[in-house]
Amino acid sequence: SRWSNADASGITLGSLQYAPNIGRSSISILDGGKLDVTFMRIAYTPSNTVLVAGTGSILRARGVGFDGGFSIGGAGGGVSPYDCGNQLIVSNGGVVIAGETGFNGTGGMATVTGPGSIWSNLYVVNSSGVIFGMGLGGAAFGNRLLISDGGRLDNYLTTPYGRSAIGCSGSSSNAAVVTDTGSVWRATSDLFVGDAYSAGYPNHYNSLTVSNGGTVIVGAFYTGLGIGWGGNYNSVTVNGSGSVLTNNGLCIIGSFSQWLTTNSCGNQLVVTNGGTMYCVGFNAGSNSWCVSNGMIVASGGRVFETGPAFIGTALAATGNYVSVSGIGSLWEMGGQNLTIGYPTSITNSLTIIQTGTVDNVGTLRVYTNNYLNLPGGLLGVANTTYTNGQFVVGDGVQSATLKA
Repeated sequence: SRWSNADASGITLGSLQYAPNIGRSSISILDGGKLDVTFMRIAYTPSNTVLVAGTGSILRARGVGFDGGFSIGGAGGGVSPYDCGNQLIVSNGGVVIAGETGFNGTGGMATVTGPGSIWSNLYVVNSSGVIFGMGLGGAAFGNRLLISDGGRLDNYLTTPYGRSAIGCSGSSSNAAVVTDTGSVWRATSDLFVGDAYSAGYPNHYNSLTVSNGGTVIVGAFYTGLGIGWGGNYNSVTVNGSGSVLTNNGLCIIGSFSQWLTTNSCGNQLVVTNGGTMYCVGFNAGSNSWCVSNGMIVASGGRVFETGPAFIGTALAATGNYVSVSGIGSLWEMGGQNLTIGYPTSITNSLTIIQTGTVDNVGTLRVYTNNYLNLPGGLLGVANTTYTNGQFVVGDGVQSATLKA
């Protein structure tokens, strides 16, 4: 069965205006059914569902821009207090193809689960990919993305201005989880977790978790992976053997927004329990006044660099850090340089402890009032440059090795 709208029309599930007393509508595309429209919206009412399930079942929302693509909450933008609990489910080989996608409500859920289940956002120009919790002034929160059991999400973004974001324009507590072997989220452009770069509203407590063999692949038109881009307490976790985050650009933890007078604090990347991250450069606390942003590599986590790394290398950057601890935990620098601190920054640090390893550093530079702590573990470095920075090796208990 096939339903196709050839003109610019589409389908709104819910209402075109605030309607708290209606909702719980649904559209199901099953058993090879096909729906082809310019746009599909779930808007202004609560607890509506779009289900695409079964091999050959396809929803295509081909438009882009204000009146195109697929959106959950806020017909064409904005946030309604009644846009809550709406969801998209793609399962058992179902396929959704959208020009672009936005989550503009509260408590929305998108699930892509099962081998052959695919959600693709295509043909995006000067716009964004999947944006979870996009709402001015923090009105949107608690949206969820789950990619599991071999499901796949593809964001094909075609300009440097396109990006995927979890938490955008004043939203909080949005979360994406990619879990299970064969589950993949591929974004051809940048991915921001807590994105206030383009608007003056900070975004807090947003998260991405890659676990149990899941995979996330991030492209790089401008940055690559940004955690806390003008927001606080945003996080990315790569947890478990076979879980991989491949970042084809920089990894920036804690940065600025051109619209905000304060910068980022408390943003964190954790690679643990055999998880792996690849990236082309690293920067924790990348702009002035960024505080306590950092990376933890623990319990056999591994990070592989092919670009230089920086910790707190900006005016008044304070307390930004990297910690590498535990058997098998590795930050492999691949001959790239590592800089800790800046002439006007303080208490930024690298700590290697409990048999952790940081190896194959090219040139290591530590500035005054910044620290390299090696209580126990291994640091491999070819050249060192100190500007009165503090370098402590050993604690009298653990085995500490400096390999030149």
